[in-house]
Amino acid sequence: MPSYYRVQCLICGYDEVRYRNIKKCPVCKNLLERILVKCICYHGTDERAAKAILKEGFKPDTWFARHLEDAIGYGGSHIFEVVFKVNGLPSNWQFHDLERVSVDRIVAYHTVDKRTIFSNEKLREEICLSNSVEN
Repeated sequence: MPSYYRVQCLICGYDEVRYRNIKKCPVCKNLLERILVKCICYHGTDERAAKAILKEGFKPDTWFARHLEDAIGYGGSHIFEVVFKVNGLPSNWQFHDLERVSVDRIVAYHTVDKRTIFSNEKLREEICLSNSVEN
């Protein structure tokens, strides 16, 4: 199934939903910009809260992250993917929704095992030292 997306010309205002890749505006030949309409953001939490979220949705003033690794790092190992309209979302890496977010906006619910399988501590130390500022 093809994926549809919105394109817009920033010069003449041409706007269309398309499924094939078109790079130039058919009206003025300017390059088209791809416009995102919806995006998936993430919320990490614990198992107890996840069960409540599945029943009731997200309470007002819940925090969401634009990147999965932030939701895991700050929230917990129970991760929700939630759909948001891009228009009106802040550009920050995280944001909070002041309204209740209903269960029907949940795209997926995952658990993440945060065990370390491999770690090269010598390389980690080398990277940290290379970024340190010497006085």
